[in-house]
Amino acid sequence: MSNARISISYQDLLTVGSEVSKNAFGGIYTSYRPFENYQNVSVELGTTLLRWPGGTLSEDREDRYGLEFHALQNPDIPRPDLIDLVETTNDNNQTLSVIIPTKRYLSDVDSAAAETAAFMDRLTNGDFGAIRNELILEIGNEFYAHFDDVEGYARISEAILSEIKRSKDENPEFYSANKITVAMQMARNHNEDALLREHLSDDAKSVIDYMRTHRLSVRFESSNHRIDGDQERFALWSQAIEDAGGNTPGLYVSAWNSASWTRNEALESFILEHEKHDVSAPDISPTDLAERTNLRFEDFWENGRITLDNGQTVYTTHGLANRDYGAAKESHILEIFTSYAYHGLDVAAIYGVDIIHPSAFGVVNDTGTSLLGGAGAFGLMSRYLPGLSVTQLHSENTRPSGHSEEINTWGYNSDDYAVLFFGANAFSNLTETLEVEVNLEFLPVSVWGKTIKHETPEDWREIFGVPNSVIGEQSEEAKLYSSPSIEPLEFSVKDGVLSFTFAQDFETAAFIFAHNESGAAQIGEKSTQEATKLSSSLNSPNAITINDSQRFFGDASDNLILVNGSWNEVGGGAGNDVIVVSGSQGNTIWGGEGDDVIIAVRGDNILNGGPGNDRIIGGTGNDVIYGGEGDDIISVVSGDNRIYGGSGANIIFGGTGDDEISVYVSDTSAEPGAEGSFIYGVAGKNTLTGGYGSDTIIGGSGNDLITSYGDSNAIFGNGGHNTAHLYGDRDQYFAGIGREHVFLHGASSEIYIESTSKVIRIENFSSDAGHSIFFETPDQAGFADNPQQFVQDHATVNQWGNVEITLKSGEQRVILPGFRDIDMLAEHIGFWTPSQRLDDLVGKYSEYLDTSSIFSVSAFEGDLISESEAPEDDSPATYDDIAGSGISEEPSDTPEAVVRPELTVKIHGARIDDLSLKNAAGEVSVVGTKSSKNEFKFNMQEHQDIDDLLSLTFSTSSVARPTAADALDILRLAVGLPARFGDSSALELIAADVNGDGRVSASDALMALRMATGILEPDPIQVYHLLSNDDGFHRVDSDHGLNVADVPHNWELDLYGVGLGSLGTIPVLEVF
Repeated sequence: MSNARISISYQDLLTVGSEVSKNAFGGIYTSYRPFENYQNVSVELGTTLLRWPGGTLSEDREDRYGLEFHALQNPDIPRPDLIDLVETTNDNNQTLSVIIPTKRYLSDVDSAAAETAAFMDRLTNGDFGAIRNELILEIGNEFYAHFDDVEGYARISEAILSEIKRSKDENPEFYSANKITVAMQMARNHNEDALLREHLSDDAKSVIDYMRTHRLSVRFESSNHRIDGDQERFALWSQAIEDAGGNTPGLYVSAWNSASWTRNEALESFILEHEKHDVSAPDISPTDLAERTNLRFEDFWENGRITLDNGQTVYTTHGLANRDYGAAKESHILEIFTSYAYHGLDVAAIYGVDIIHPSAFGVVNDTGTSLLGGAGAFGLMSRYLPGLSVTQLHSENTRPSGHSEEINTWGYNSDDYAVLFFGANAFSNLTETLEVEVNLEFLPVSVWGKTIKHETPEDWREIFGVPNSVIGEQSEEAKLYSSPSIEPLEFSVKDGVLSFTFAQDFETAAFIFAHNESGAAQIGEKSTQEATKLSSSLNSPNAITINDSQRFFGDASDNLILVNGSWNEVGGGAGNDVIVVSGSQGNTIWGGEGDDVIIAVRGDNILNGGPGNDRIIGGTGNDVIYGGEGDDIISVVSGDNRIYGGSGANIIFGGTGDDEISVYVSDTSAEPGAEGSFIYGVAGKNTLTGGYGSDTIIGGSGNDLITSYGDSNAIFGNGGHNTAHLYGDRDQYFAGIGREHVFLHGASSEIYIESTSKVIRIENFSSDAGHSIFFETPDQAGFADNPQQFVQDHATVNQWGNVEITLKSGEQRVILPGFRDIDMLAEHIGFWTPSQRLDDLVGKYSEYLDTSSIFSVSAFEGDLISESEAPEDDSPATYDDIAGSGISEEPSDTPEAVVRPELTVKIHGARIDDLSLKNAAGEVSVVGTKSSKNEFKFNMQEHQDIDDLLSLTFSTSSVARPTAADALDILRLAVGLPARFGDSSALELIAADVNGDGRVSASDALMALRMATGILEPDPIQVYHLLSNDDGFHRVDSDHGLNVADVPHNWELDLYGVGLGSLGTIPVLEVF
């Protein structure tokens, strides 16, 4: 037995896309087989819409179907007509969708208009009866399969839509009483789609209510491959229809399923695969095809293999084994549906109701009605999902080739209940059964568990009329006829963990969680299964609900507070509170004393944990989070957040946005030498600042600014191009995979460089300060484990006079600005073997993010959790109100105002006509006032309340174009000759490095010449700050900021403008 573990949190349930429509569960009645058959299968599936007839029949079978027949169906053929189907769908409370044929009118557009007009007159005269729900008129079907070009379809559609517009204009009372809507098919590519929109008049566009597409996916992993294109085309149609005076259309996926693969289609593929290898396929006679007597073709049909005449075996992507049929189709159907429904799916209809095809959901024959692959998932979705919103749980789903223990998830949620599906991949080659554990990081009151299992009848060949194959077992073909059964699932819920077991490959489980009594009652009406009631370890059984613009402050008990609205002020009080914020914006939350859990799902919120060991989770908005006193665990999902850990040993995870994370608060952070905090940037461009303890700080995948203050810190650059300032002693910095710029401000710091590291620039490296550099061990890095030999082989003094260490043919470089004594370097070089993977370290701290043990949901026999509304209070909330309600003090980490005068910035060198100032967290954005030729003044007084101005950055769009003389000077520098102005300073060498690879070469000279002649446009001027008298410069841009400590007390700052390639504009440094 193997184990898979998943976590489901409030963020997972409340981060949602679109709502599932009732009309999303339609079925297609092709009209080839008796209607009773369709009804038998569709009732089992729970279809809510009937689409009629099949697309091919509607366009190609003029003898059976068309506008020329009074009720569309040829009365000589025993199939229902429009009158019958209107009556049926009225009785079943279903929507009816009808295809108006187009192909037959290609050479006679006038007939399309005339016959549409006559049909619309019959409709408005009541010939087909009253439309109780909705009648959708579809304009053709898959025009790209029936027309040589889009213009032909557009001309016919224009005629039909114009007649529908006329009918609506002339019969307003009928259309007010009967809901008649129109659906138009989108093209499959942008060019044809644009032509289609172009050829339709505004009047025609104005009556379109839905845009249609189809999705017949071959495999699970291609389920959502067309969504981006469909969404882009749908957006363009929506705009065009609105501009024409119509209403915003809905999306209609009018045929969807796991793609069918018939025997005839397999034969075509069999022949083509042989042609790819310049050989002819063996002749397959109709008898061979029907009776399954050709071994080579049957092997291809089952497994996708072809055997060439020379005996070579070729594996293709074809074959039933390479498609999601049988039990695998259940999760495939879930994946297709959920992918589209998340973005907004108003109407949909499945292809496969009572058809003789491999992709059938069900079929009726002499033995009765048989449900097939996909029917189990579809039936559960149609029963439980309408009205629920689609979560993002499916976004990471995958179906690996071969066998895997990975579990796929799909989630849907509402205020009252949630539905979660879990789907196994093929695992039986790895383990007999697969145990699944789900951490429940939310508070349901009851749960139902169901499983979809598949079984193939032993006599499936006799039931479905399939002959025995020469290949023998026919295990893959047998999957086409496996039937799903939905059964109660045995599971347990204890201490916050839901546990169950998968016993079959591709088994799918469904769990329905009621959030409250209303949800439990709704599920009880839909299911005959008994609910499992749940309890929580939270002491308070009552959930307090907060809506909009309320002020509520709890008492000393343990409160459960659900903040569903916006603009609220909520305090938990002195107990161990759980506060869940799902409102869209503007909530301010105080946990108060105690060990609180605060979860914000979305919106821009202010979250303050207060005293105690709190668990705070930010959502998708731009949150401001204060941990307060205590050992807090803080994490966020996305957005640009500001996180202040406060005192204590904190664990802080950033999100996918540009976060500012700090535990540096001078009066509250840990004492020097104390256990420090863990900070992980995760992703985005972050500012990460440690405290006075021994912190572990890990950069994310973006370009981060990292600052540490205490001693004995462990800092990891990780991904991106990072800048790090290490102010403590005995720090360890582990270089990442990008360009690193490390400033050593303390003593005895160690830099560790792995074999994957690139360019590391280490400022203030000093033998007197006891700094050291450790390189990864020789067997991985490829050099001798001998410091003296290593320095001799790899260290040089570069043209700037600084020591530079080059490895791996220049791919890896370590630059030590200001360190010139190469003879001393060997004493500060060492070698190491990484003992712990960074992923393992992150994983260790990630375990603390689990909140299931806090909620500790378990099954029990008892009453359901009830809800009570929070009291309304329209009076202003004062500090006394808060303090008297269990919050003992104002948030201790609230920043105090600072006094900042006007900042004067002088630009030396290249002329800059514009300059803007920001801080790295994006909180300050000020445009400077130009006071003289190259002097700018920034009024900082209007930003007195910003205490986190930790990093100033400057930007400009001004350019300095190089001259031909500049290009010649760069070439002279590249070959070791002095430039025309004599010895080069650091700024000249920076300007000469036009391509930014850290050295001056002939390619830099060529780029400068191309800029001088106008072939290339120069980049904007770069801004630098002189850090010391040893020509050490610090670039100041969006990725590299200046600490406020670097600004002189007189608030006058000298910066240097450098135009790449423009050496003539570089200032003479000696005058400053």
